[in-house]
Amino acid sequence: MNVFGVGAFEALLVLVVALIVVGPERFPEVARQGGRWYRVARRYTAEVMKDVRSAVDEIEAEVKTEVDDFRQIRDLGDDLSKDMKDTAREVDEVGREASAAADEPATSAAPLAKPPSSTKGPVPAPTKRPASDETAAAKKPPAKKASDGTPPRRPTSIRPSKRPSGRRSGPGANGT
Repeated sequence: MNVFGVGAFEALLVLVVALIVVGPERFPEVARQGGRWYRVARRYTAEVMKDVRSAVDEIEAEVKTEVDDFRQIRDLGDDLSKDMKDTAREVDEVGREASAAADEPATSAAPLAKPPSSTKGPVPAPTKRPASDETAAAKKPPAKKASDGTPPRRPTSIRPSKRPSGRRSGPGANGT
């Protein structure tokens, strides 16, 4: 039996010294108080041990989830690495096929045959005809007139003006 680092022989020695010091009349009362303090101390240590165990279990659970996350990341990295190697292999294969196809002489390409001509000699190029006034007028849209008979206004520019708005320049602009 080992309680708080005190063995059975040491506990018996303490009880004998307490009996001698306190005396036989007060010894039962002191023993009851000592028992109460012992129970309080054990309850306190059990509670502290329980808190420590729960904290350690919580930390272990967090470490386990972190380790699982790192394993998943490692597995994803391995999968990604494998996919990258497969893709690089496929790209190399396509590149080799393309270079092999480029190195081969074009055997299927035949010279283009000229279409048979029904006329002998060169064919004259089409000429442009000058547009007549009637066709030019037909292409130009008619000018729009306002409903009150005044000519339409010229559209304004969308670009902002270079002159600052609301400010006057020149002599007398300061109000003097």
